Amino acid sequence: MPIHLCPFYISNCCLNSEKLSRTDKMKANKKSLFFWLILMFSSITYASTSYSASFQLTEKKHVKKNLGIPAMIFMEGDIVSGDYKKLLNILTSHENIDNFPIAKIVLKKSNGGNLREAMKIGSLINELYMTVLVLEDCYSACSFIALSAKQRGFIGNLGLHRPYFDQSLYSKLTPKEAENEYKKLHKEATLYLLKNYVSQEVIDKMFSYPSDDMWVVSSEESRDIFGTDQPAFQEWIKAQCDSRECEGRLLYETQVKSHIDLFERRIAESIIIKSLNSKP
Repeated sequence: MPIHLCPFYISNCCLNSEKLSRTDKMKANKKSLFFWLILMFSSITYASTSYSASFQLTEKKHVKKNLGIPAMIFMEGDIVSGDYKKLLNILTSHENIDNFPIAKIVLKKSNGGNLREAMKIGSLINELYMTVLVLEDCYSACSFIALSAKQRGFIGNLGLHRPYFDQSLYSKLTPKEAENEYKKLHKEATLYLLKNYVSQEVIDKMFSYPSDDMWVVSSEESRDIFGTDQPAFQEWIKAQCDSRECEGRLLYETQVKSHIDLFERRIAESIIIKSLNSKP
């Protein structure tokens, strides 16, 4: 039983879904998706900058019984060094404990940026079982974040090409140094994509596009090429659930556990750092 875009937190849309036809399920998914989008756009303003990515947390919303919107993060702009830490701080801040767990990240317009930083962000999203929605054009390094999620939805386009370095840094290297660094980054990017179930054939096509060109993949094509669910997680859900309501509950429980693990790890790290700093 495939996992659809019907959000786990809108349980009414998941009731009796086994009785619906494939067409009806698709219609229900679209309605539920646009329902929470309309609510979110009516209640939030965004801070953006051309120099780094912005992260806007939206709080939980309770509409009525069995109907609500979880806390989520809207990400927009180009990715630079330090953005991973900004996201991590939001996810582990005690100020946001009432919004725990933060279940979804929505990707707004991004032209890309620092690839290694994007892969760190993507790995964190994957670890926390956060769902991702590509709302607007998500190009270059941003696409690595989108493809990291175990569950993802596509409304905006993805833009894909081969990895590249900041020209101001890359131009200072010798040809041999540049080749070694490029091979290292190429290998990191390839392993990251393979880990997230992107086929070697797609990776080869992606890397055939130079950094000043772009393979633009529409939302429909993204769903066909990459799917909305990573296979291993989808099969794990299917092995334990025979209803959409069960799927939503299991996903929520998994997100809670992964967020708790992250909190505990951060607390332990903080204690160790304080202990080391206090030593004479």
